Amino acid sequence: MDIFEIETEMKDKTNGSYSHLFVREGKIKVEAEDGSVVLSAGHSCFIPENVLTYGIKSLGAKSVVLKAYIE
Repeated sequence: MDIFEIETEMKDKTNGSYSHLFVREGKIKVEAEDGSVVLSAGHSCFIPENVLTYGIKSLGAKSVVLKAYIE
């Protein structure tokens, strides 16, 4: 599991495995080639393994996101 503290935005990769993102604090926008989703604290989403790269943008001062995945 990784913990991201995001103040602006970041890019990440799935590395051939699904990713599960949980917003512990704040509000984010997750963007991939085929779409985007906005999540607030207490909500989560899955990123499928066929999405190679995606971006996470904080929509507030700071967001904390937990990322779970299988290596």
